[in-house]
Amino acid sequence: MGILYQASDPMVWAIWLFVVFALMAFNEFGRTSVWGGVALFVVAPVVFTIFVWPHTAAPGNEYGTGNWFNWAKTYSALAGCVGFMALRFVKWRGADGREHHLYEKRWALCFPPLILAINICEAVVRDIQMYTYGLWDGAVVDHVWMISGPWNIMNAIAGILNIITICGWFGIFISKDKSRDMIWPDMLWM
Repeated sequence: MGILYQASDPMVWAIWLFVVFALMAFNEFGRTSVWGGVALFVVAPVVFTIFVWPHTAAPGNEYGTGNWFNWAKTYSALAGCVGFMALRFVKWRGADGREHHLYEKRWALCFPPLILAINICEAVVRDIQMYTYGLWDGAVVDHVWMISGPWNIMNAIAGILNIITICGWFGIFISKDKSRDMIWPDMLWM
């Protein structure tokens, strides 16, 4: 099944490619521009929260998105995006007359690991919740098919281990190039 399950029509592939490239373009727009980030991670979510999500993500909706987990994941991810933007772009002129940046404050460098830990913790709680439902043969919960099993506990333990092993908190820095990307050396693939 997988990705090829419903992708026999070339139009499906065209739409899929369009969506992938559109998401990549939006990512670059939000990553490289302060105003793009504000538009994508502050303005758009406020508009969606008020006008769209009450209908599409309300409790009991047919899409299975009206539960605490989806809302918590969405808003914690948004908080991470806004926090990372603040680390990259917030600056002020100090009493000494010099320009200071938020990322120079060591306490501010605690934010990325903290929001990552919160995001992982949400998944840990959801896995434990799924296990406690006792859906050994599967059932529909919030309009989504769920199956409980030992994998829920194993995944929760893996999440807890991930939280415990987050490292490099104070090694985070902001690149000096035009993009001003947040670099977390201990989280790089290498």
